[in-house]
Amino acid sequence: MAHPEPNEEQAAIMDAASARSWRVLAINALAGTGKTTALALLAAGPLAGEPINYITFNARAAREARGHFGANTAASTAHSLAWHSPYPGAGITMKEVFAGRLSSAGLYGDLAAAAEADGGLRRSFAIAAGALGLGRGWRAGVSPVLQVVEAFTKSPDPAITAAHVPPALRSLALRAQEATDLGVLVSEARRLWDRQIDPTSALPISHGVYLKLASLSPQPFSAGTVFFDEAQDASAPMLALLEAHVAAGGRLVMVGDTFQHIYGWAGALNAIEAIAARFPDGSAVLPLCRSYRFGEEIADAGNAFLGALGARYRLVGDGPSGAVEHQGDTNAVLFRSNARMIMEILANQTHGTGRRIHVVGGAKEMVAILYDMGALYKGRILTGGELAGFADWAELKEFTRTPLGSSYAPLASLVERRRGSVGAIAAALRKTEPRMERSDTILSTAHKAKGGQWRSVKLSEEFQGAWKASARDPVPRVPEHEELSLQYVAATRAERLLVHRGLIPLVRERLRELRMSGSDGVSGSAYR
Repeated sequence: MAHPEPNEEQAAIMDAASARSWRVLAINALAGTGKTTALALLAAGPLAGEPINYITFNARAAREARGHFGANTAASTAHSLAWHSPYPGAGITMKEVFAGRLSSAGLYGDLAAAAEADGGLRRSFAIAAGALGLGRGWRAGVSPVLQVVEAFTKSPDPAITAAHVPPALRSLALRAQEATDLGVLVSEARRLWDRQIDPTSALPISHGVYLKLASLSPQPFSAGTVFFDEAQDASAPMLALLEAHVAAGGRLVMVGDTFQHIYGWAGALNAIEAIAARFPDGSAVLPLCRSYRFGEEIADAGNAFLGALGARYRLVGDGPSGAVEHQGDTNAVLFRSNARMIMEILANQTHGTGRRIHVVGGAKEMVAILYDMGALYKGRILTGGELAGFADWAELKEFTRTPLGSSYAPLASLVERRRGSVGAIAAALRKTEPRMERSDTILSTAHKAKGGQWRSVKLSEEFQGAWKASARDPVPRVPEHEELSLQYVAATRAERLLVHRGLIPLVRERLRELRMSGSDGVSGSAYR
């Protein structure tokens, strides 16, 4: 398999890998800098004589990786490895234990539905609800118990403790008149976890359950060297599997972009440099900063966000020359939320522009959720689908205010504004073009755009909101790390043209003001 000649950064990584004493190579690869190429060069060069496990986050990325590597590299996802790993002490695999029990929709709804026929589960949820001072019966306890269990599945900890109770639930417990001890909630969360991992149980589980269980009894990888891609989004259980591999004498190459860390809400950790620090002897952290996706113009726009993030690296644009403009027509538009993207689709249909629109990730799932939300808003009980198990609209709205349900919040607000009438929205979504190559315009949220790139990209004006003062908070601030990372991802998807709608000048002006005020301009600093 032919590979291009390595540049100086890639050559430095190959030189480091050629040394036989290394244990961890952590590669901090900025946007468009050829991280997959760097790994392929390693697999075909200094590591050509040994088997390698390449691990990434989704099946599509694993399939694509197989085209970049030779026969010595086996590609899979972290969840797939855990799914086929041994169930602790049972002589069978996780797949054999949990097949048929994975939640096909939302775990909250599936658990609520299971409790309807399970008196023990109802009692457990009722006890939790009582401990928090919630007065709506057992159903009020489903979300609190599930939130604690899900926080545990994303943690590095060996057992559920009060540390896994989210802050909002702590506040509820403190306000409860009869109980301020979190021990009751923790006990019921442990009870649910024990039932979920019981091989004889039929309770539904999330993918996080078997991954967490695998991390508690880590098994050796089949190869002595592991490549771990998109490492900035590793969860604590994934990190535990990797740490166990290195501790047992294996070698690890981690690659990702520290500054594309956008899934903190889902329990992801920024792990690129963490394991190297855990094993300081024989570890190295090396950068990839030379981007082949775009030239200096778009690189400079990305660097505005890297500056706000306090990065010690900067992008060097070595791709095609391009432009960064305030306005212009593009073939891709990126949004902060699904709700704003849907409004763009409706406007296209209303004005009869004739544009063929493709939605990254597809529109089918959104259509189903919108119809279910509309039905729930109008008082109908759902017997199937992702929202089955919710008793009414108020219960769903309460769930959207929790970390587990926050992704539903923009769509729920849209349904509420239209009083449950979602037919026109669904019709517009169904008319979108399912195949990207046949479309005139590509629409995506910034989260789903991660990993993608297009010749020209426009950023929705909604990104500017995080930089502006408001009546509630009149002091403008640099957004939090995760929001900055999301905007950095969005700004670095373009190859030739980035249309920022005023965002890039706003970012630079805010950072200039911060420097003048004596602040370092790093995420979380206040502008005075």
